[in-house]
Amino acid sequence: MEIHVFADSSTKAYGAVAYIRHKRTFEVQFVISKTRVAPVKKLTLPRLELLGALIAARIASYLKRLLRISACDTYCWTDSSIALNWIKGSAIRWKQFVANRVREIQTLTDPGKWKFCEGRENPADLLSRGCSAQKLLNSEIWWSGARWLSQPKYLWPATVERKIPEEITELKGVKTVVQNITVQKPEHPFHCLFNKCSSWSKVVRVAAWCLRFIKNLQKTNDKTKTFLLTSEFEEAQNVILKYVQEEAFHEEIQRLKINKPIKTHSKLLALCPYLDGNEILRVGGRLRHAKLHENTKYPVILPKDHVVTDLIIRHYHLKYLHA
Repeated sequence: MEIHVFADSSTKAYGAVAYIRHKRTFEVQFVISKTRVAPVKKLTLPRLELLGALIAARIASYLKRLLRISACDTYCWTDSSIALNWIKGSAIRWKQFVANRVREIQTLTDPGKWKFCEGRENPADLLSRGCSAQKLLNSEIWWSGARWLSQPKYLWPATVERKIPEEITELKGVKTVVQNITVQKPEHPFHCLFNKCSSWSKVVRVAAWCLRFIKNLQKTNDKTKTFLLTSEFEEAQNVILKYVQEEAFHEEIQRLKINKPIKTHSKLLALCPYLDGNEILRVGGRLRHAKLHENTKYPVILPKDHVVTDLIIRHYHLKYLHA
């Protein structure tokens, strides 16, 4: 699988649109787009193009984390030679506005995978300049990407190095000011899900659909199109629980995975924790011969101050009629 993100800007708006491309079949599928209105404070067009490229880099990083596909190549495309020149250069060469954004782009993406494409072949041109809903619905380039995406790689447009006049390259002066730039770590998709869903059942259902979508992307045939199965709900629940536990009890889990006892100062020590067959952290104990359900004998361990813990408690509180 490949991720392709196209960026574009105008004096009205800037943004990016992303596609998934299958390496063998060359099948291309629209995934996500994001648009922002241009700032009230007027910026040069190259700076606006750089803002569009930054949106593209953030989308590319978000999709790689969300899809969790190993060996997934990511390509970013822009029709701005100046923005491309900035991205492929050293961030410390540019003035502060450009340097800050180039540094984040280079952190989120590989500068070597940034490519040039002509404006007429850039689907992001539609979001930057605006169009009617009818035109968008009928736009083949918007839903399927540039026509050459459906062709072998050797037919893609070549990126030609172009000389940029020094007066518009935003080079720093002789004096160099060193600044510490803090780049905020992108929020994990699960946190967005936890904060937007008001019930545990909805969190699990949305996660189950996402997991099915990822699996279907990896298949060429026999894609699952039925209602969600019980096994898919269980898998989604396990994935969420493992993520929450890894976030809260990382050190304990790592030690248990290599058959080492957890440290004596751990707050889980008294619970005799162990990892079950799905690598979910559970309470140990002496109830293994009791005629009880596994979840009753060995409860799942969750952090007390976590939104998922609150959602689960509220779910069962309502399920058993406020018992």
